[in-house]
Amino acid sequence: MAEKRLIYIDLLRVLSSVMVIATHVVMHYINCFPVHSIPWGMLETAKGITQFAVPVFFMISGAMILSGKREESYSSFLKRRFSKIALPFLSWSVIYFLFFALVKDKFELDLLVFFKAFFTQDISGHFWFMYTILVLYLFLPFFKRLVSVLDEKQLLLLIGALFAFSSLLPFVNGLMSRAVGFEIAIPEFSKQAAYFGYMLTGYWLHTTALLKKKWFAQILPIAGAAALVLMSVLTWFESQKKIDQFYLNITYPLVVIFSIAVMGCVKLWIGDKKIRGVVIVSLGKLSFTAYLVHMLWLRGMQIFIPQSFIKELSAVQALPYLLGEFAVGLAGSFLVAWACSKIKYVNRIF
Repeated sequence: MAEKRLIYIDLLRVLSSVMVIATHVVMHYINCFPVHSIPWGMLETAKGITQFAVPVFFMISGAMILSGKREESYSSFLKRRFSKIALPFLSWSVIYFLFFALVKDKFELDLLVFFKAFFTQDISGHFWFMYTILVLYLFLPFFKRLVSVLDEKQLLLLIGALFAFSSLLPFVNGLMSRAVGFEIAIPEFSKQAAYFGYMLTGYWLHTTALLKKKWFAQILPIAGAAALVLMSVLTWFESQKKIDQFYLNITYPLVVIFSIAVMGCVKLWIGDKKIRGVVIVSLGKLSFTAYLVHMLWLRGMQIFIPQSFIKELSAVQALPYLLGEFAVGLAGSFLVAWACSKIKYVNRIF
């Protein structure tokens, strides 16, 4: 009998996978329309909505790993985690390399060229998440030990400190650089600190009783909606010849607030129900592979729907292409993931 799984976690996995595909489709179309036109504005708003996807992936990892009850050595933790991620990542990297070498003529078909592209993160842009999560996994056993001895107040202080120096300060410095041409001379943390902040936040949302408080449950969706509106409005006013993604940065405060609100609201809505055998659970299991494969579908379709072609279309004419690209990318990604999961031995390497 299949194990019971947390339905809200699998729903978040599926939502985030869908939003990742959506954001890559949107970015293929958005700069094909004049800035501040109605279709551009709609795509810009859609881009803002999708920004919670990767932060939620980080928060899910934190929620599941840091709250885990299993006691294991550092080496067994890494072996178990890396076996689930590293081999599929390498396998799909080879497939992407072959695609870009044979179809897009991006690479010379050579083993040394592959290794150079792999170790310089040059094969496919969306793989940045894989390099990042593999590095973060090296530290998670230590964070797991840390959160086990922190009370909730101390945990929130740690989360606040991480985001203050990796999110708020770089955001303020970015604003000051744009407005007055100088920045505050306080050392900033790297983006990796923000990713750890997301993981710890995911753990906190997964374990806190604060979500049961009426006032917090009321504030959370309001804060998320306000952050989304601000993202869209400020991006609208800042964009000139093309979309300005400053306010859409996934480590900056508006996206942080929006992402926390999304995960918190989904958990509030569904709770800690565990279930087996439903569609969301099945799709949740496939979401990792769907993430890895989706850019193959999108890049393949974009050969036949280049931006030069889209720029000749009106918004009404472009809409079927956009929706079709999204639908094929979404369905194709989960279909490939499902097929890989059903084939013996293939399911171990993909």
